[in-house]
Amino acid sequence: MVEVKVEGVEKVSQTMKKFRSDLKGENFKKMTEASVYLMNYVQRNKLSGQVLKRRTGRLVGGMGYTVKDEYGNIVGRVGDKVVYAAIHETGGTIRPKTAKFLTIPLAAALTPAGVLRKPARQWNNTYVAGGIIWQAKEKGQMSIPLFVLKRSVKIPARPYMGPALEETKEHIFKILGQAVETAVTIANRGHG
Repeated sequence: MVEVKVEGVEKVSQTMKKFRSDLKGENFKKMTEASVYLMNYVQRNKLSGQVLKRRTGRLVGGMGYTVKDEYGNIVGRVGDKVVYAAIHETGGTIRPKTAKFLTIPLAAALTPAGVLRKPARQWNNTYVAGGIIWQAKEKGQMSIPLFVLKRSVKIPARPYMGPALEETKEHIFKILGQAVETAVTIANRGHG
């Protein structure tokens, strides 16, 4: 009769458990690092005039990231909380929801930075003629065109997230690859 005795199974099992735990922790750290890197890249290299002009700073300020464990997978997401972010990325058609027309501001209704001074309904002494909302002036003065009325507007795609991910993917893969190296080092330290 042959007898086989395997020693060290418990130690190997403990090492593997520790490695899995360390790897998960490192994956979370590195996914966070990669997400922050991508978010900063977008803010710095896409939303500071390169793809879209900064007017109010809301798009840049709305950028954020999350890192979660989803069914054993560490998932990082970078995006924008601002409701109009998606239309800039993909393009599309905007239609009014509760009114007949969209009010597209003209120069007189905008600040020098291109920000709307106030909504169309808040302007005084206005009238509509020729598909334009005008502000009436004193007798003898010309009326000022404030808004063009449109049933819809087509917004062209001005992608910034997709191109940013493509431009940074090698660096992001490098960051994520460091998680395995670090986890192996940590696991080996505890069990030599």
